[in-house]
Amino acid sequence: MNLLLITILSITAVADSLGGSASEALFSRRKPFTSVEAGWRGRSEAAPLFPEEGRAAGEGIVDIRTLVRPDSTRAVAGRVEYANGFKHGVQWNSSSDYSVVYPYVMADTLSGNVRKESYAFSGGYSFMRGEWNFGLRGSYRALHEWREVDPRPRNIVSDLRADFSFGRRISPDYTLDANVYYRRYAQSNSVTYFNPRGANTAQFHLTGLGSYFYRFSGTISSYLSTRYSGNGGGIAINLFPLHGKGWKACAEYGFLDNVHHFPGLNEAPYTELVTHDAAITGSYFGRKWSAGGSLRAQLRNGYEHVLDNGIAGAYNSLMMFHMYSGLFYEACARGTLRQGRWTFDGSASYIGLSEQYTYPGRMEEVSGIKAAAGAVYTRRTGAWNLRANTSAHGFMPVVATAVIPAKYTLEALQEHEKYRLRRLSQAFIGLNACIMAERPVWKNVYGTARANIYYDTLNSVIYSITIGIIL
Repeated sequence: MNLLLITILSITAVADSLGGSASEALFSRRKPFTSVEAGWRGRSEAAPLFPEEGRAAGEGIVDIRTLVRPDSTRAVAGRVEYANGFKHGVQWNSSSDYSVVYPYVMADTLSGNVRKESYAFSGGYSFMRGEWNFGLRGSYRALHEWREVDPRPRNIVSDLRADFSFGRRISPDYTLDANVYYRRYAQSNSVTYFNPRGANTAQFHLTGLGSYFYRFSGTISSYLSTRYSGNGGGIAINLFPLHGKGWKACAEYGFLDNVHHFPGLNEAPYTELVTHDAAITGSYFGRKWSAGGSLRAQLRNGYEHVLDNGIAGAYNSLMMFHMYSGLFYEACARGTLRQGRWTFDGSASYIGLSEQYTYPGRMEEVSGIKAAAGAVYTRRTGAWNLRANTSAHGFMPVVATAVIPAKYTLEALQEHEKYRLRRLSQAFIGLNACIMAERPVWKNVYGTARANIYYDTLNSVIYSITIGIIL
């Protein structure tokens, strides 16, 4: 992973809403394996792309994956990942999963450090019956984040997804497959103050582009506990080549309807975020080359409730208004060429975002061109398999404009939005280097080691190091 992947589109969490087919393991060219890896990954940014995620982060990880092929008509795939780490210098964010719930986050004006722990489990079974294929897959992610000084947010996330796919061979070389899924998302937030003198740090319920709920901001305990409840689903149509070479394509759509509640106000809903994700990807794989492209977009519609005065303790929603909309998009072309021990690849994308808030009128628009080029070298030396790759990345802004009225915006939020526009539209060049080594350690057991580092002209560093075994 490099910083260029944490571009404008990282806020959209497309990968959480979309995800191919539960039958994909059937068409994998990879041999059966089980791998266990442990390591550390982190980042440090002098000017963080998203201050809401902190200026630095790090976590230790354990990642276990397996692919079992009892025969040519069945496949079982699974993965377990555990991570424990931290985020330093988090600003304007007391919630978790910023990329999922933005713009509706709870926040304060202080910068703080956050501890985090996460678990992720996934598993699937797929099989063929004649010319038909079927697949089932389930995944679950749990996240716990907390701060150990006032103000003290404590957040718990659970994210459950179930997939079912079915398809049919349409020619000797291709299978056409459909995948449907259901997603259940939940997050609970609570902020506490152990030192009463620290309770003068107000919490704001942000609603986008420098706006916030004035009525529910402050330190009243009923306003310091919130809950997200989301339901979603989607569909994907996939074209798989059966023999490695040929076309691979996918058209996907997914949505998540996330309602934000106050548990302390009789579960009163006060915001609702409906997220729509869509993607079309296509690639052709030849013997020594491949080429492809993709179009990705996400539309976020945000709604705000008008609640009654709660005199009867009910806090009923009187009406709901569409107040926020955000469009995030990317158009990308990529290609790969293999020549002996070398593999060369390159890509070019146009990415952008366009956001509006209804009243008081606010808007922000940023777009630009990003490009990358790299080379991979593989070599076998004695018992060692070595792989090294390096790549260069760049971003050049094309459009950068915003209207944030100072009259209706807190000065601190005004400065934050100015920084956000300036940082999102900042040009940079980055370099990435990675080296991996593998060798037998006992019978059919291989040991692996991998190190990766990325650095760019904005003094951002992203790194990882892992060791493991493959069976």
